[in-house]
Amino acid sequence: MTRLGAWNARLDDPIDPRPLLLLRLAIGPLVLMHLAPFLHDAADGIIYRDRFWVPYLEWYPQLPRALYVTLLWLTVVAGFLVSIGLVTRIAAWLTVSGVAYNLFLSQTHFHHNRAFLLILLVGVAVLPAGNVVSMDRRLHTPRWMSQGGGRRLALTVLRVEIALVYLASGFSKLIDSDWWGGTVTRLRIVANRDHLDAVPDAVLDLLLDPGFHRWAAKAIILTELFIGAGLLWPKTRRIAVWVAIAFHLGIQATAAVQVFSWAALAALVVWDQRVTPAVPPLERNAYASRHEEEPPQ
Repeated sequence: MTRLGAWNARLDDPIDPRPLLLLRLAIGPLVLMHLAPFLHDAADGIIYRDRFWVPYLEWYPQLPRALYVTLLWLTVVAGFLVSIGLVTRIAAWLTVSGVAYNLFLSQTHFHHNRAFLLILLVGVAVLPAGNVVSMDRRLHTPRWMSQGGGRRLALTVLRVEIALVYLASGFSKLIDSDWWGGTVTRLRIVANRDHLDAVPDAVLDLLLDPGFHRWAAKAIILTELFIGAGLLWPKTRRIAVWVAIAFHLGIQATAAVQVFSWAALAALVVWDQRVTPAVPPLERNAYASRHEEEPPQ
């Protein structure tokens, strides 16, 4: 109980936002990459006319085409304001609002990689990510406009959400016989066979071999489960991060997962141990006061 009480008290500790800089810088490009297909469709007049359009709620507002496109572009602009650290907190919440509005327009808009991006955007809005290497520091932007007030609790929630993505994905594949048996991975190779002309015949034969996929699929599933569990355990966190980097680079090279791989790579910075510096109990109040008084960077 003593250890549990100490851990609970530490949830109010301030965090060091410097390692979060890389995640903040990635927000603009990630949002542009995410919304580019919608902007392309809107430019072609494809809006609210998709044959698979299935609104979540009948009363959910559907903007006229011009306003819809304007909203998407404003969301992209807000994302890049986050990246450069200009009115970061306000821009971050505007980015969250624009991405969330578009995501919930139709059930067909929902993909797990898009939901993952939305989770990261909320994390950046809540955490003090605008407190380092930003225009807000140079312009002395008021604190309430420049950085979130989230502390260790907010960071812990974000970390758990990220780890659950890997655990949920791995577990769903683990109980799916088609995935565990290698059928899904082999069908993906077969579907993209026309794009593998440059691959040597010996490698192509291996990639089409059902026996290879029976083992490859198991390796993929166990890797996801290891990353999810390893990130939550401090002793395995470093190796889990390196495995995750290799895993996502491999996914990006072999599968179409939209923005997920790049978002997941950017999200790995939240596991940097420097984000949660070890502050002795007697120095905790002084540490918090010093960081609250510092102007946004």
